[in-house]
Amino acid sequence: MALYLIVQQLENNVLVPWLMSKSLDLSPFYVLVMTTVGATLGGVVGILIALPAAAILRIFVQDAIDKPARFRAVKAVKPSKA
Repeated sequence: MALYLIVQQLENNVLVPWLMSKSLDLSPFYVLVMTTVGATLGGVVGILIALPAAAILRIFVQDAIDKPARFRAVKAVKPSKA
């Protein structure tokens, strides 16, 4: 019984966040935090929605951060007169 409990805890607290972080390109800490927040706010449904929502939010934030840099790079390049 104790071995089962140890294996279960390792799987839930180490292995699953690590695998989810690799597949979603999020840090394992962020996976644990978002899963906990989802469980607190929405129960089982919150857990199911938390990680996809976090991945989508990460994409939006990263795009918002990168967009001004790309805009400045395009604006800096002036077309040559032919």
